[in-house]
Amino acid sequence: IYNSDDIKVYRASLVGDYRIVVSIPTTQNYIGFEKEIKFSITATEMSIEIPDTYFEQAYTGLPVANPLIFTYMTNPEVTFKYYNYDLTSGNITNEITNPTNVGIYVVEVTVEGDDNFATTTAQFIFRIVERSTHVQWGELGFVYNGAMQLPTAYIYDNNNQKVYLDVEVISGDATTYGQSTVRAILPEGSNYTLIEEEATIHISKRRIEVVYTDLYVEYTGDYIVLTFTDHEFILNMVASDSITVMIRTRDIVLGTYQGTKDFSVDQFIVLDQEGNDVTTSYDLNLNIRLEIHLDKIIYTFEDSTVKDGIYHIEHTYDGFDKEPIVNVSSIGVTFEYLVNGEWTTTAPSYKEAGTYLIYYRIYGAGYETVENMSTLMY
Repeated sequence: IYNSDDIKVYRASLVGDYRIVVSIPTTQNYIGFEKEIKFSITATEMSIEIPDTYFEQAYTGLPVANPLIFTYMTNPEVTFKYYNYDLTSGNITNEITNPTNVGIYVVEVTVEGDDNFATTTAQFIFRIVERSTHVQWGELGFVYNGAMQLPTAYIYDNNNQKVYLDVEVISGDATTYGQSTVRAILPEGSNYTLIEEEATIHISKRRIEVVYTDLYVEYTGDYIVLTFTDHEFILNMVASDSITVMIRTRDIVLGTYQGTKDFSVDQFIVLDQEGNDVTTSYDLNLNIRLEIHLDKIIYTFEDSTVKDGIYHIEHTYDGFDKEPIVNVSSIGVTFEYLVNGEWTTTAPSYKEAGTYLIYYRIYGAGYETVENMSTLMY
């Protein structure tokens, strides 16, 4: 075998032109001859491979590294180019630098050839996929305040910095008493996918207190009913909500009524500024002190003076019967005198001069009974 420089070689293995000279000697039966065969060895394209792990890699916030190359040559000269890839059309679009964000790309690898291998180019489609990350939730418990209340939600980026997310309500209203489910939302085109993207929040009841103390009410023989609609008497109300609270005493007797134990709630309604019933978002407490008392009877005796709470009636003797004359201003009362050991509405009368002690009483529904005495002198 001879190469292109007509140098005899042991075997043909390198790129180049060769000729083979075949000689057959003459024998007793055959005439020998010599034959020349020419052939060429040309450079071949290489097989280029990259690691399987390169075809799908998670977002890291950094440009992707050039892939490792597996080929026939040792330490070849390699160049890399990157392109965007349109999955819908299957077209390779504009050339870019090493990509960072989530997407589908093409890496083009070119290995420079040598005497035996041709320069070879191969293209590989690969993906950068979203990085999974846990959502960090802020406070999930709130007290009703008349407005929608949403927790904060954020993730940590590759620089360990907080990235705050929008939050939407997917069940409940996140406003009134009870539980609601919310979900964190990634911005469009984000490089992340969320873990634990949903959370449950709880709106607790707002505690309000009706405050009305030192209230004095005259006895009526019936339950005392109080109605409150003014925020002035109700502490901790949401200013934009309207309220009606109607309560009544649990008894009708005289005495002091105080707090929830002595009052029943007949009506308790709270509406928000749009007219929605939000009563269940409130917890009502009563700080009320009411005293039911009897009214005092107003009366006076004619021709009398009062000393130490006793009426002293004075008349001049004229030979005629004299009796006390009382004027009662209070309505619905009975005035009685104690005469000969019995109570009667007829006033006692006296004719002879002297000092007489008169016992009387006045009573009526809703009034404080009066039992007293007076003197009649003439």
